[in-house]
Amino acid sequence: MEEQLYLVKPAEPYWTAMRLIAHREHIIVPYDSEGAMFIGEIPIVASCASNIEPLLDGRRVAIIREKGIMIRAQNKKMAGLLQSVACFSCVVRFLVDAVKQPQKGYASHAEFRNLFAGLTAKHQEVGALKKGTFTKTEIAREAMVEAGKEVVRLGLVNASFGNISYVIGETLLISATGSFLDDLDNSLVAVPLLQSSPQDKSASSELPAHRKILLLQGLRAVLHGHPLFTVVASLIADSERINGVPVVQGETGGGKRGLDKVLPQALQKSPIAIVQGHGVFCVDGTDYRQPIKRMLQLEEDCMREYSDALEGKIVHGMKVNNVVPNGDKKRPQHPMPDFVRRSLIDSGLLAAYQARPPYQRNDYIGWINRAKLQKTKEKRLLQMLEELAKGGVYMNMAHPPSNRGK
Repeated sequence: MEEQLYLVKPAEPYWTAMRLIAHREHIIVPYDSEGAMFIGEIPIVASCASNIEPLLDGRRVAIIREKGIMIRAQNKKMAGLLQSVACFSCVVRFLVDAVKQPQKGYASHAEFRNLFAGLTAKHQEVGALKKGTFTKTEIAREAMVEAGKEVVRLGLVNASFGNISYVIGETLLISATGSFLDDLDNSLVAVPLLQSSPQDKSASSELPAHRKILLLQGLRAVLHGHPLFTVVASLIADSERINGVPVVQGETGGGKRGLDKVLPQALQKSPIAIVQGHGVFCVDGTDYRQPIKRMLQLEEDCMREYSDALEGKIVHGMKVNNVVPNGDKKRPQHPMPDFVRRSLIDSGLLAAYQARPPYQRNDYIGWINRAKLQKTKEKRLLQMLEELAKGGVYMNMAHPPSNRGK
């Protein structure tokens, strides 16, 4: 199916976070694992040009200043999923930088108070949920559907994120890949607990971790969510525990650094664990009542501690030791590759490049170096050369001081 472009304006407070970042950055590199996995770098452009393709440069999402976000997707459902990922990633990045890089001025911005209030609206109480243990598949399915809707209602996960599982005998019920937690009625997959099967391909990508976790004695239920402030805390805190909850690192799936290698050990000692930059896993031996309560309590604790961290306090579980005085933090310096230097010399644009401010020279090189494919590096190099030749523009943004015709 041919991909289409969708221009959407995210709801508040997400759009405010995106807009404030867009005024300081020319590209956003997500800190959270979903953003890094699903969308990668998010370019920021000045206006919605008639031909947006070169600006997307093969990416799925771009922020158009003061307009919204441009999404490349095969259908509206996928566009909605990518929008959710982008909103979550940008807010995570915004909140982390507000504490760890105060020189950016996010926390002192006039709009921060309203944005923060929108993100910290008081959570509701956990509603009534089915009581386990569940021995019949039909009842277990009903409990999973109910729990999925509840965790979304409480704001502990976006509907398109997270996963859930329950084991009955040697059968593992798990949410399907690409499923929405608040709409699981027809999105639960039954797979063997003790071995792989053809049905595995329909299950959540976290299946390897769920299998290993549920092999632990006495466990039946696993719930994985992405509570915002807990994810933020995991990226800020200088600690192996946050409020007594273990923090682990790992990757989705069953590779060398897969979560199935680290989560079972953590969850053998604690009914809840945090995966840095990814989210929370909760387990129980009967049902989902305690997992949801624990996840909600942890999120409220992290929300409160984040507020304290903004005031410069060193709080339990969130020791913010990377905050530096305004102006003291320097950007990393990126070495210029030989092929870039040769291109600048051969095109006669080395002088134009050297005339640009230091931050622009460094950002250009860093942008080129971050591309994984040589083809993408060359495309970015060409854009830099065109902007140097034209003058008056930097990363698709107006830059009058470099206007060569002035």
